[in-house]
Amino acid sequence: MKHRKHRLLAIGTALILLGGVLCGCKASSAETLPEESAPAQIQTGTIAAQSGYLSSPLQEYSSYVSDGFSCTVTEYSTPMETLDALLSGESDLGVVPLPAIIKAQSEGQPLKILCNFFQKGATVVAPAEGDIDTIQDLKNRSVGYVEGSTEYTLLRLLLKSENIDSSTIEWISFKPEELNEALKSQTIDAYCGDMSYAGTAIIESFGKIISYPYQDALGYNNLVLVTTDSAISQKRDWLQEMVNTNRTVMEMVASNHDWQSSQAERLGIDPMAISVEQDNFQWLWDLEEEYVIYSRNLASEMLNAELITQMPDFNTSFDFTFLEKTNQEYLS
Repeated sequence: MKHRKHRLLAIGTALILLGGVLCGCKASSAETLPEESAPAQIQTGTIAAQSGYLSSPLQEYSSYVSDGFSCTVTEYSTPMETLDALLSGESDLGVVPLPAIIKAQSEGQPLKILCNFFQKGATVVAPAEGDIDTIQDLKNRSVGYVEGSTEYTLLRLLLKSENIDSSTIEWISFKPEELNEALKSQTIDAYCGDMSYAGTAIIESFGKIISYPYQDALGYNNLVLVTTDSAISQKRDWLQEMVNTNRTVMEMVASNHDWQSSQAERLGIDPMAISVEQDNFQWLWDLEEEYVIYSRNLASEMLNAELITQMPDFNTSFDFTFLEKTNQEYLS
């Protein structure tokens, strides 16, 4: 009996030791199994823009952004609504007219211009039949405009350069899509608007362009990509991806007439309206050195015309680090 007891004890001990070894192997095996990797985080953001033909390249962004990024485009009726969305934090990036940005910066708003988006595009349109043939004929007339638009600012500055008192004009604010109807119904005598509406007035024979309100010292500025200081601190990588994407998209659409026609049709615009104004618009991503000079000149003229009350600080108006990185990535 003693021998049997010892034998059972030995077997029990062996089983315990074997169990320990097996448990140890199992634990060791579990420790070396690779952990499941967490799904990649998508960096997202929102771009604010005025609806219409000028901002239509934004519709291509989602097809060109790199993996790990996404963007949503929110459209507004006017430039000021677009700017308000950016300043309120509803959007991270905006496509905004340069004059509206200059005014906001002069009032202390923490905005930074990142890169170009659209140049030219400004027109002054009068009825095809009538006695308004030059901007001199606008005195004592009613003129439609869009608040915050480049077209309005350029016309105001051109009037001043021609010694025309802008207070002799009745200025009536509209949404962009209302301008042509207001002209046809004789609610206004003329309007300043973008080339897509002017082109429609021309091909439908109810309007004529009496001025492209540009001045050499001001260049051909219009829309730029702009953001806020807080967005830069919180979403620098996402903003960089948008600047990169902007370059890619602009190089695709700039001279792609088929794409331009398809976008016009998408928006209910006759492609001929775009074609007749082909020389009066340019989608562009880069900012040339002269752009800052032109912007400063524009601000100075806006100050003289009492469209702003003080000059913005042009040492802080632009952030070129995004464009610099975009160029480095394309060269590498």
